[in-house]
Amino acid sequence: MATVVAVFTKRCPGCLKNRGSLCPGCCRRLDPTAAGGPGGSFYFALGQPTGSAGDSVAGVALSTYEEFSERVIVAAKNGRTDVLADLGRLLARHRFALRGPVGGETVVSWIPASRSGRRSRGYDQGQLLARSVAAELNRLQRSSGRHSAVGKGPREGIAVCRLFTRHDRCRQTGRTRAERLNGPNLQWRGANGVERLLLVDDVVTTGSSMRSAVGLAEGGGVPSIEALALASVR
Repeated sequence: MATVVAVFTKRCPGCLKNRGSLCPGCCRRLDPTAAGGPGGSFYFALGQPTGSAGDSVAGVALSTYEEFSERVIVAAKNGRTDVLADLGRLLARHRFALRGPVGGETVVSWIPASRSGRRSRGYDQGQLLARSVAAELNRLQRSSGRHSAVGKGPREGIAVCRLFTRHDRCRQTGRTRAERLNGPNLQWRGANGVERLLLVDDVVTTGSSMRSAVGLAEGGGVPSIEALALASVR
């Protein structure tokens, strides 16, 4: 009896043509700093997405949320952890190009996914995104010769730390705008000696999740907070 083996090859979720993870061409489409990329930085204010930097605490997104970026991010959130790692590296490079090396006791954290989301996916996409961002920033710091100025003692470099817990079970995905404005039920876990927090999320829609997390971190004594996202909804 002949045995037929079917091999399913993963393809780039952006172009759906090239094999493997996010291909170089699609990376350029998402990267504002690349030739042929979107050609600018996308800022979002906490609570109200805008097209330019505001005078309040603002975040930087890799892209706006449109058909192409949505296709890539949805794939990353639903099984394509390789793509999620690629997006984290792009986000870290974009942040580094805009603001340069990170100093002080810096940690990268994320807004936790809902319990149902983690259970269905088998992972928390925010946590994996945070790990990718931190790893790439550490690489960029080393290559720029600034790594020695970051971190002290055993924690050399930028660390990933779970600073928030989430107590609601509902996903933000699929909820109405009015429901999203309430945001997730987050609590601060606490951290000692954090001078700068890089808070990452996948998509910023109303900004309620970011706003809630930033408020908790400020109340916890973190003096400097940067909000980073893969995409913002205008």
